[in-house]
Amino acid sequence: MIVVSLIGFAYLSLRVLKDLIIVTDPVVPKPEICPLKMDDHISCGEESLFHDLPPLNKKYAMKYYHDKRYDKASRFFEISFQQESQDDPETLIYWNNAKLKTDPNIKPYTIAVGIPITGDKAQAKKLLGGIAHAQNNINHSQAKINGRPLRILIADDHNESESVLSKFIAYYDGEPLEGCVDTPEGEAFCDQASKTQINWRTANSYDAYNAIMTIAKALETLPNPNRVKLQEALRRLYRR
Repeated sequence: MIVVSLIGFAYLSLRVLKDLIIVTDPVVPKPEICPLKMDDHISCGEESLFHDLPPLNKKYAMKYYHDKRYDKASRFFEISFQQESQDDPETLIYWNNAKLKTDPNIKPYTIAVGIPITGDKAQAKKLLGGIAHAQNNINHSQAKINGRPLRILIADDHNESESVLSKFIAYYDGEPLEGCVDTPEGEAFCDQASKTQINWRTANSYDAYNAIMTIAKALETLPNPNRVKLQEALRRLYRR
């Protein structure tokens, strides 16, 4: 009797479990904008793209960033920037990026920036100086960009393109907003922009600062930005 009862209970349990199982389509996660991979020529803080021997505190900070220990990464980037390398814009960018990762509720805009590091390190640092200054100003302002701070992803593009706007891809909640690939309108837009903008290989830090601030200003006009809207906003700004 006990055996029959147990068999019956098991059968009923399986029926109940079967009824409770809900089959859903697999959730496809959005690709990570800034994957923590080494030697991939892009970085938000996990490695230096200049391949010089980094100062000790910056080395620790990048290791902590790679290990997702963002509080420690932020602290060591701060120490490195203030005590070891105040003239290193890469460290300042990584410090700002690490601070954003200490709070999971912060939803920043991300702008990926292609810099000719392999082709010209001196020029790359000059451009990063303007970019770091723009990010720092935005993130320490009260308004930010529609209330959101800015994260910078640095990429070494090996000096392959001259166009300023072809160097930038802006992201909003993980979705790319701007770029010269993937869509015909994106390619057409950047082809047009490359004819009217400064040569990235001869640009200075002020030009780089203005490029970031122009994209930020365009984003401010778009409560719910998408690729086409951002391109239209940038066209209006650059025609002025």
